[in-house]
Amino acid sequence: MNEIESNVEIEEFYVFEEESKNMFLEFPKNLYSDKEYTQDYETEKAIIEGRHSLNHDFEVHFFIAFNKNREPLARAMLTFYHNDPNAYLGFFDCINNTSVGVMFLKHLKQYSNNKLCRRLVGPYNCSWWISKGLKVEDFGKPFYMEPYNMPYYQQMFQSAGFQPIKKYSTYSYNKTVIDPKYQGKTIPIETFVSQGLKIINFEEKNYESQISQALKLLLNVPVNDPFYKRINEKEFYDLNPKLKETMSYKYSKLFYNNQNQLIGFYIAMPDYSNYLTQEYIVKTNMVKSMQSVLSIPYFAANPNVNGLEASIKDYIRREIGQKVRFDIFGLSEDNLYYYKDTIAKKYNYLLYAL
Repeated sequence: MNEIESNVEIEEFYVFEEESKNMFLEFPKNLYSDKEYTQDYETEKAIIEGRHSLNHDFEVHFFIAFNKNREPLARAMLTFYHNDPNAYLGFFDCINNTSVGVMFLKHLKQYSNNKLCRRLVGPYNCSWWISKGLKVEDFGKPFYMEPYNMPYYQQMFQSAGFQPIKKYSTYSYNKTVIDPKYQGKTIPIETFVSQGLKIINFEEKNYESQISQALKLLLNVPVNDPFYKRINEKEFYDLNPKLKETMSYKYSKLFYNNQNQLIGFYIAMPDYSNYLTQEYIVKTNMVKSMQSVLSIPYFAANPNVNGLEASIKDYIRREIGQKVRFDIFGLSEDNLYYYKDTIAKKYNYLLYAL
């Protein structure tokens, strides 16, 4: 046993152990600066206590590493889905000590091996919809609804033997004027409009009916990701309790065909960074004042309508991109056609496995 191992103790704790539970939940507050703190405290607490709407889908185990003085050094949660051969490592945090981090990660891997799991995959905070991937660059400012972690975590994962198996990317675009003569491969949205497509804004007074229609599309489109887990409408609401108050109605759109069927939508949000995590009061004037930078966290297009997805993404770039800088989640460069040269920044998040 080396010096690190002799001075570190790793414990699995249970929901009724209040001291350990509180230590697990409070650890990120002591690790991150106010500017970088992004923890969703209430979601973590609900999962630990078994009262989150997603708890029925998985089994969770909670771990803390301590020093001899019973001071926390690291924490993590392991998630085991029914009928899934993988175990998932999430809510990982650790002090800036590679030896401690590697020891802790190897312990979690051995625990998953004892459960006869094929691989330990992470960072993956219980659900594909909560958070996935390790931020590996451009630290200092969190982006709203994107993962954030300490810069040194990547070295810990690599030193523990984890290998990257999937990359999630988001893109930031400059505010630019687009040359209307520039020709690309995308079917212009005007072509769909000439065939009866209607484009309308989300409205706060109609939020409930509009979001319900949007979710029926979003939650049923095929997703090409082996780690994707389906959720239902109620679970989406539980994961996004502030969406109605925080989305940008000015820039969020719904697309209906000539039979008045919803075939596409996107939701735009101001980049709140970590303001909502810090429990700032969000009011309409605050939302409006922050719309110089937007993100598109939710987007869906009916896959049976040929060319619609690329056309709506092109429409987003033309409709929003000439007004504000914006980010769009999960948009591959292959879909950009017109606008590859207008990407300001690409942000990568890596999913690891061992």
